[in-house]
Amino acid sequence: MIDFHSHILHKIDDGSDSLETSKKMLEQAYASGTDVIVLTPHYYPREESTLAEFLGRRQRRVNALEEFCIGSEIPQLRIAAEVNLHTDFSRFSKLHELCISGTDYMLVEMPMAKWEDWMFECIYNITVRGIKPIIAHIDRYLGYPRSALAALDETRPLYQVNSEAFLSYGGRKKMLELFYSGKLHVIGSDMHGLVKRKNTLPEAYVELENRFGEEYISQVEKNGDLILENKPVVRRTTFRSVKKSRLLF
Repeated sequence: MIDFHSHILHKIDDGSDSLETSKKMLEQAYASGTDVIVLTPHYYPREESTLAEFLGRRQRRVNALEEFCIGSEIPQLRIAAEVNLHTDFSRFSKLHELCISGTDYMLVEMPMAKWEDWMFECIYNITVRGIKPIIAHIDRYLGYPRSALAALDETRPLYQVNSEAFLSYGGRKKMLELFYSGKLHVIGSDMHGLVKRKNTLPEAYVELENRFGEEYISQVEKNGDLILENKPVVRRTTFRSVKKSRLLF
């Protein structure tokens, strides 16, 4: 399994509170079958000068974590960020350093507020610069106006879904919509700790396989591999019909 959304780095955002917690989060993820974890601490763009400070702080946290985990069995780590779209950051000079390391893919968080035209323009502008946006936890926005979701879709992003969305009746109803609209590309735990907002990725994969079938789980895993290899992702695949009753009980 590949976890595309996590807050494991300590004391950099609202995630892990210590190196000890970070190490336990990684060990538990590895023990439950996660092979790769993408580290995505929150980055809130304001002025371009804040980017250099964030990148330096992130690297110090990564270095400390890797040293602390020497000799432990943990997943492979890939460095990235969850970039909040509350200001237009498309002209920042070091944007690629916010992408998943070794790739052009960037995890972008849409605001939990009304979406405005400049936001879609920002996403389009970063694609012009060669960056491939992945919209974080798209499952949170499915109640937004269809016109807003359609405008976002026109920018041709990929979509990441949080694992917790598969673990409730209401969440599975939303996943049914994503499944048939081709907007379920990769999954992330969005874990922030060991208890509150913990890792539910293993449970989500069980639900995926039980309800969507092996064919779909294979596609999700293939998408993950392609992203880490910086290759194009299969955006829409025709699958055998999935019975609604399998998804909603």
